[in-house]
Amino acid sequence: MTLTVFGAGELGGRIAARWKGPVRAVTKTVRRHAELAAHGASPTLDWPALTPDDLAVLALSGSASQLEAIERLAHGPVPRRVLLVSTTGFHRPYEGTVRPTDPPGSEPRAQAAARTEQAFREWAGDRGVILRCAGLWHATRGPGAAFARSRTAPPGAPDAPIPLVHYDDAATLAVAALLVPSPPVLLAVTATPSREAFYAAAAAVVGCDPPVFTAPTGDIVAFEDPTAVALMGDPEHRDWRSGVQGVR
Repeated sequence: MTLTVFGAGELGGRIAARWKGPVRAVTKTVRRHAELAAHGASPTLDWPALTPDDLAVLALSGSASQLEAIERLAHGPVPRRVLLVSTTGFHRPYEGTVRPTDPPGSEPRAQAAARTEQAFREWAGDRGVILRCAGLWHATRGPGAAFARSRTAPPGAPDAPIPLVHYDDAATLAVAALLVPSPPVLLAVTATPSREAFYAAAAAVVGCDPPVFTAPTGDIVAFEDPTAVALMGDPEHRDWRSGVQGVR
């Protein structure tokens, strides 16, 4: 089976590299083409026609880009299995126990993600699976690296969670979701440090003061998705602190 990855960037490229079979890696530029080819993928700037026997991943950046891709693909057949990389921002503001079956939150980002997911469901039907990723990170990308560059952070409460998942672990879960039956929505979350804990660690590495926080919420937030945990297995990057090391 051929897998087509639309948006073969930081996450999509990792999904392509993990796939055991033919891969078409669709990008906006040729910048990653040599790297993708080295991992066995066939990089292209063109959008190939999909067939009902194909598999596909929509890993473009942002809900607006994902929605545009869905609208473009909706004129053709639905692949055998298709995965949409969405965001846990679908649930913002986070409250209590967050589960895949929960309705969208009230924040603008949540509403944008909900519109994209709805369009995806209308097109993909029961062949689609949605992967809501927490904040993606590796050594030089993610909230730790962003803080190191700017010494600032978006306003928020000290006890509010920062849900996180390493790019590698999200890619592992994505491939598993393509290969085995799974619920229509999965949560890719491996750590939920508080904003206070996260930015204290980041500030110590960078050598600056932590950001100023708003008032505490007093809430305890947890993300619960046993199926996603089982599909991912033991995460390669469980410790979120490694995301703030070496970010000077």
